Amino acid sequence: MSEIESAIREARREYKEKHGPLPRQELRPRRRTDQFKEYLQVWDLKQQGLSLSRIAERLHKGETALDRVRDHYRRAKELIGGGYKALK
Repeated sequence: MSEIESAIREARREYKEKHGPLPRQELRPRRRTDQFKEYLQVWDLKQQGLSLSRIAERLHKGETALDRVRDHYRRAKELIGGGYKALK
């Protein structure tokens, strides 16, 4: 592993000497547009007063899906709150 790290440091040094500073990488969150519908279903059911465990039972019968529903609810809040303004 140390050999790989050393090679990476060397490659970065050579790049900087030849081209200047390394370009900054912009981290973009992953957009799961294929799951927006389910995010919003979770949101709607939560707004109707259902608990996340009830929502998990309703949307994913027979599965242990509470973690998935929690994640979808969190992502729905981001979507509703404007966290997805720059969809590309």
